Amino acid sequence: MLETKCVPEVSAAPPIKVARYEALRPAQRRSVTRGERDARRRMSTLAKAGRGAPVVVGDDGKQWWEQVTQDLVQISTVPFVVLLMPQVVRNAINMASGNLTALSILSWMGFVTSLLGNTLLLSYFVSKGERGAALIQAIGVASNIVMLAQICLAGYLQASVFWTTATFTAVSCFFNSAYVMGALNAMAWGLWENFLGIIGLGVLVQVLWSTFGPVQSILPGVGAGSSALVLSILDRRGYLSSDLKDIWGGLSAWTATLLFGFQPVGQLVRNFMDPSSLQGLSMGTILLAMAGNGLMVPRALRTRDKIWLTGTLWGSLLMGWAQLLSMHLGSFSTGLQYMRPVTFYLVSVIVAFYFAAVFTIDSRMAGLPSPWSSFLQTYRGR
Repeated sequence: MLETKCVPEVSAAPPIKVARYEALRPAQRRSVTRGERDARRRMSTLAKAGRGAPVVVGDDGKQWWEQVTQDLVQISTVPFVVLLMPQVVRNAINMASGNLTALSILSWMGFVTSLLGNTLLLSYFVSKGERGAALIQAIGVASNIVMLAQICLAGYLQASVFWTTATFTAVSCFFNSAYVMGALNAMAWGLWENFLGIIGLGVLVQVLWSTFGPVQSILPGVGAGSSALVLSILDRRGYLSSDLKDIWGGLSAWTATLLFGFQPVGQLVRNFMDPSSLQGLSMGTILLAMAGNGLMVPRALRTRDKIWLTGTLWGSLLMGWAQLLSMHLGSFSTGLQYMRPVTFYLVSVIVAFYFAAVFTIDSRMAGLPSPWSSFLQTYRGR
């Protein structure tokens, strides 16, 4: 008798479920692929239209832009050195030939103001670790003190004023050098920065009052310096709000930027009011100043430094391009050829293309959608 084995019955439900699952997988796969393809198409369309498609840049691209901006700052020292040295050499030649009266047209107050501005910005860039920008300010300090020494030797500057200025310059060099070498603690450096803020605000207000005030007086400068001293004391004791603390922290750099910013305003107004004064302008000097400031714009934009960016853009556009514009328009009003139209338009196109490229590249490196995004982010903080 044969023994039969009972084979357990296998339910058909699991194969049905698997079949249904396998049947759904191609549809799901097609759905995902189609969605990804549609998303990529939309991103490509937005990128081509330039409407809000962020660009993702790798670390290599960001490091490349970081290095480029640093190199441009180093290169900017060349036009500034070429810009400053001819006057120093010309003064030395005049003094050697006994023509001391040639130095009488040089305003020692202007050089003292410029020296103070360079000193304020030197400490500002040293504290930020921007060695290239600090080097440019150090070159400005050295050239201004040499100019003042020449004016003093020619007899057009009192020795007491010169030696006071020279002592201030030596103290500045000591503090900045000690900070760079790590030989100065944070408290001493903070006191130095507060001192510069007090001096800078007092001098800025005094310069503005001397230029636009109805009567000559030192009270505005003294009052501004006293107010800055009160702010410094309140800051040291922790009584300032966060907003006032931020303002006070960048006060010395802002005052230096404003000191430099007001320098070309008077000349620019004079150019438009009296076109005959254009004969004394040197197009080469203007182009060098514009190039030196313009080469620092990418680094200022890259670091999102609104003080630095304001100063460099102001120097490039107002001290540079606007002066060229006055020379171009003055040629039509007086009939004299101060600047050829072809030269002005060529420079204008180059400047516009350069700044457009800088803002576009920086925005792309930061993953921002618009060329103006990095500019707005610098001033809005987001």
